[in-house]
Amino acid sequence: MVFSVQPFILASKSPRRREILQMLGIPFEIYDRKSHWEDSQLKDPGQYVLEVAEKKAIEPRSFFKTGIVLTADTIVYCDEEILGKPIDKIDATAMIAKLQGKTHQVYTGICLSDCAHNISRSAYEITDVTFAPMSQNEIEWYINGGEYPDKAGAYAVQGKASLFITGIKGCFFNVVGLPVRKLFVLSKDMII
Repeated sequence: MVFSVQPFILASKSPRRREILQMLGIPFEIYDRKSHWEDSQLKDPGQYVLEVAEKKAIEPRSFFKTGIVLTADTIVYCDEEILGKPIDKIDATAMIAKLQGKTHQVYTGICLSDCAHNISRSAYEITDVTFAPMSQNEIEWYINGGEYPDKAGAYAVQGKASLFITGIKGCFFNVVGLPVRKLFVLSKDMII
């Protein structure tokens, strides 16, 4: 087995992260308690996602005696602005309007924490995503499709937004929410 013998403890409510782990055949259990942490105030997108992923690991790491906690945080970075999940339809519309016709970066920070040995490893991945120019009607059509809630940058690369994406440079799964190569490298570093 190329991944850790221990199952991961996925401290995330993201169904996409669950699907990626299942697709890879990686055993995991879900920590579904609501963790309490505050967003980072850092402006650097890489440091931002690292700090948030590390903060997300604190509570579940203290809850388990063994296992490896997996946490992640994904943001979109465009025109020197961090775009998280939209708060409403108006916010989502503004995000898509900002992204259309441009290349932006998707950052995902991941953190693996070995509960038994008090060891953590974290890193982040960056992927460039290019959107085609979109008309106001296309933006409204996409937003009215209801795909934007709970998505960084208000879009899902694996959904209807793919109609408007002209290029991806880097890890596709990073844009979905879990960079698999980075996860693999970090997990190899965790084997004791």
